[in-house]
Amino acid sequence: MVMLTDKQAYAAMYYFLDKSWELDKEKLLAAILSDMALMNDDKPVDLALDGDWQEAINFALKGGEAEKFTLFTRGGPPLDK
Repeated sequence: MVMLTDKQAYAAMYYFLDKSWELDKEKLLAAILSDMALMNDDKPVDLALDGDWQEAINFALKGGEAEKFTLFTRGGPPLDK
């Protein structure tokens, strides 16, 4: 088992949810959570998610980060602070 820092775990979770959203923008969080529920063998109900989760962990371990929030002003440049 690989140990992640809090920041890495958050990045992995963000990556995983972002990719899930990109694949199916109509899918609700409840459906994603249902697919992620673990069976008795500790595998997710939707077995494809196991590979998706490993991809997310690898993203985080390679230094990937959650997207930064950018606040925009009306018609102006993004605000840094």
